[in-house]
Amino acid sequence: MSIEGKISIELTIQNQALYKVKIDSQRPVFISNFFAEKSIAETGKIINSLYYLCNNAHRFAYLKLLDKTGFLQLSQNETLAFEVLLSLETIKEHVFTITGKWQHGLEVNAQLASILKIINDIKQVLFAGTDAFSIEQKNIVAGKSIAEEITKFDMQLAMLLLNKEVLELPESLSKLIRQLEYEESLVANFYKYLKANNYLSLCNVKCQSVFQVVKDAIEKKMTNREFIRCPSLNNNTYETTPLSRQLDQTLIKQLMKKYGTGLLTRSIAQVLDIEHHLNLIKKTYLRIQSEKIKHKKNEVNKTAFTSVEAARGRLFHRLKLDAKTIAEYQVLAPTEWNFHPQGVLFKMLNGLEYKDEESLKKETELMVNAVDPCVGYEIKIQRI
Repeated sequence: MSIEGKISIELTIQNQALYKVKIDSQRPVFISNFFAEKSIAETGKIINSLYYLCNNAHRFAYLKLLDKTGFLQLSQNETLAFEVLLSLETIKEHVFTITGKWQHGLEVNAQLASILKIINDIKQVLFAGTDAFSIEQKNIVAGKSIAEEITKFDMQLAMLLLNKEVLELPESLSKLIRQLEYEESLVANFYKYLKANNYLSLCNVKCQSVFQVVKDAIEKKMTNREFIRCPSLNNNTYETTPLSRQLDQTLIKQLMKKYGTGLLTRSIAQVLDIEHHLNLIKKTYLRIQSEKIKHKKNEVNKTAFTSVEAARGRLFHRLKLDAKTIAEYQVLAPTEWNFHPQGVLFKMLNGLEYKDEESLKKETELMVNAVDPCVGYEIKIQRI
């Protein structure tokens, strides 16, 4: 099993009705306990090697913790540059899943390869080939040096997703639907697929966003192993997804009024999340100045807690330092919220009406991908 593990989804059917839904995580959620008694430098290397998906998010969270404890101090340039890398990573993971699961007849491999190359080039140029997340030393180049790459990135994203020169969805639902009905693009073709199969409102359940929760309430629970495995607060489960991040958007409110939190709403929320992160990059990168960084390190005995917005949702890290050694480390990933045994996927599946076993499996796959398209999973269907 990989570090990401997998989710097991067991569906029991009786007399053509979905009788029971069981969601079981086989993810190694306590792997961060392995960091205990390791040095700070060694832990940074382990985090880099363990977490392939959302690698930048995990490494940024670790440095934010070290900054909060006072072990080192991140410069403003570093923080701005990390925010650019984090947004690039979020866009990359969204684009991977969209091109992999929304194609429906469109060939986009060449466009995808070009976008991935630009992302890698930006990281290499911005940090002059040095390790961006090193706690030793690194070089940061002024943001204006990546201006040309950002412009190309902007245009290629727009062409890939919307077949347009600008990545911007209309705020009006009627204008969006007209665009999706009459144009050819990844997003438009996926809309047509959902419409043809009556999936536009599939998986409409109330969105209980983790962003409604006060961070202090989560921090207090971070040392509780059961909470890390199956997070809930006051017997309520929450989701942390692109939809939960985009709930305040005018277009999302209109979509929810007509389609609820179904597949169309969640799909458009993912595109809006890409648009949001692209705008963050464009607002941030020119503020980055050239800087040579060599961190001064301090021995501290402190505890810190932080969060970062990763592609899948909000990622939480907690750290307790004992001088130069890790005393405790906890990680709470978005997947544990989203695939809680009674969480958002369970609510989507519970009471689902389906035509046959093939359609049940297909609809379950669409729901899983709408919640967390990066997670490994298996679906088991049994009759009683």
